[in-house]
Amino acid sequence: MTPVVGMRLQLRGHSSQGKRLVKMCSVWRVVQIEDEVHFSKRAGPWLLVEPLVEDASAVLQGARWIHGRQDGDFAITKEV
Repeated sequence: MTPVVGMRLQLRGHSSQGKRLVKMCSVWRVVQIEDEVHFSKRAGPWLLVEPLVEDASAVLQGARWIHGRQDGDFAITKEV
């Protein structure tokens, strides 16, 4: 699966942080895709994802960067 902006993804949490965020929302939307990010030397793809929730403040708090192939906090289970 090649992620594209606007794609909806179902995530599964690996770490306690990932599991906590997935409890808030399991379906996330890809907002941006980058090959490089300032906080990691790992090559991308890096996906900026936001939770699909009705409360706009939750979106701002929950948006985060995840690695498109091997993220320590999340696994992409499928496109929805």
